[in-house]
Amino acid sequence: MEFANLGIKTSPNLPFTLLLVFTIILILLAHLAICEEQEMGSETIDFILPKVLDLETAQKIALRENPSIRAIEHRIEQAKQRVKQAVANYYPQLMASYSASHLDFSDARVQSAKDSIWNQSSQMISQSISRGITSYGGSTTGIEALIGGIPWDTIISNWISTYLATKEVPEYQNNYTLSFMLRYTLFDGFSRKYTVKLAKLSEVSVEEAKKESIRQLLYAVANSYYAVHLAEENLKIAEADKAFNERLLYEAKAKYEKGAGSLSDILNFEVRLRSASAQIINSQQNREIARISLGEVMGLSDGRLPDQVSLAPLPDNIESEIEQNLNVDDLLSFALTNRPDLKVANLSVSQAEARVGQSKSTLYPQIGVSVSRTATREVDSEFRSDDFSTNIGLDVSYTLFAGGKYKAMRAEARASLREAEENYNLTRIGVISEVYTAYQELKSALEQLKLQKETAEYVRKNRDLVEKEFIAGQAPLVRLNEAQRDLVDAEVRLASARVGLLRALYHLKTATAKSLFDFDQNN
Repeated sequence: MEFANLGIKTSPNLPFTLLLVFTIILILLAHLAICEEQEMGSETIDFILPKVLDLETAQKIALRENPSIRAIEHRIEQAKQRVKQAVANYYPQLMASYSASHLDFSDARVQSAKDSIWNQSSQMISQSISRGITSYGGSTTGIEALIGGIPWDTIISNWISTYLATKEVPEYQNNYTLSFMLRYTLFDGFSRKYTVKLAKLSEVSVEEAKKESIRQLLYAVANSYYAVHLAEENLKIAEADKAFNERLLYEAKAKYEKGAGSLSDILNFEVRLRSASAQIINSQQNREIARISLGEVMGLSDGRLPDQVSLAPLPDNIESEIEQNLNVDDLLSFALTNRPDLKVANLSVSQAEARVGQSKSTLYPQIGVSVSRTATREVDSEFRSDDFSTNIGLDVSYTLFAGGKYKAMRAEARASLREAEENYNLTRIGVISEVYTAYQELKSALEQLKLQKETAEYVRKNRDLVEKEFIAGQAPLVRLNEAQRDLVDAEVRLASARVGLLRALYHLKTATAKSLFDFDQNN
């Protein structure tokens, strides 16, 4: 049978062969779809939150669930594919093309061809008549010579042939072309070299950008985690203040009923109790907001940390361990070696250098070779080996003048390199400044915690002493109120100092990129 449009002859077994090939393709596509679905399913496996959540677990969940990390992983895949595209320029290109065209001639062209055939036939008939009359005229004269000399059989035969020839004048034309071409670039001014280098640097840069995103995400999770702890500590302080005032209110009422107390004492503790209750409401609100913030940075689908999940206790007495590891020179050296954003800035300089090299490729000629096999037929597309012609070519091109375009491109690349170098210097200065700032914050946080511990201890002793004196009638109510207020303030400052120390410590780890190193070591 024949394909209607292409006219390619096929074997009788072609339907079965096509069915077999089509079935195999469908099976392969189904297998690929199943594998892709399984792969996507493996990426969305549900997880169960632990009842007690520590910082490291919260960060693990954030890295797994946060959309920003998954988005940058897709950027890494794009960079890998760009490297493959760049490397592909080193391979020859093999192209195959097939074309089939149908051309309907205009009526004027067809009629002109027919008229040309009739004109040629008329000329031939005229010549035949002239020769016939000349050869017949020797024996007769007049009309007999004219009629007798005409070659009627030749004329009739010529008319018939001409008529048949006009019927064979084509009114359309089919063209079939099959071509195979192999093309390879021998030299392009090192453009391919720098293109591959640029793509590979871009891939490494995206991977470092992922590390930078992880560094920032770990810091955000730590900040939110410690914010929840601080809110819970403040809630505990407010609840303790309420319990203290409830107890004294009960005792004041008992004294009043016995006639040993005053109504003003009862009213005072009622006011203090309600003030503590209001503080509890504020602390509960702050805690819920902090838990929502933590759930958000962790990438939880509910957008908040569930109520049944509690936080692991904060470590105690870490001051001495922190002081032993505080060496600003070592911290700065570690940061300059490991900070991902500084590596990205350095890679930007390398990429700019590659672009400079790429821009210089216009200074060199472009050299390429090609081999092609082409066949063209007008009747049908049943191509045979003797229909093909071979063409071997060598292409050398060099741009002599382009209006200064390429010179401007090279100048632009050099300016881009200088910009990248300045941005690197700016980033480096920023890293150094951040490390020094975080170092000073940690030192201040250490001193602040020591001070607040001592202050809280003194204030608690004072409050307990004033309470005993008040019960014994030796201290006024105002003094007790002041002592209790001082204790609440001191405990709030102590909680803030304890959490502030951990925040400052993690800020320093983030500034030096040690947070990445520690997280990788533990996972």
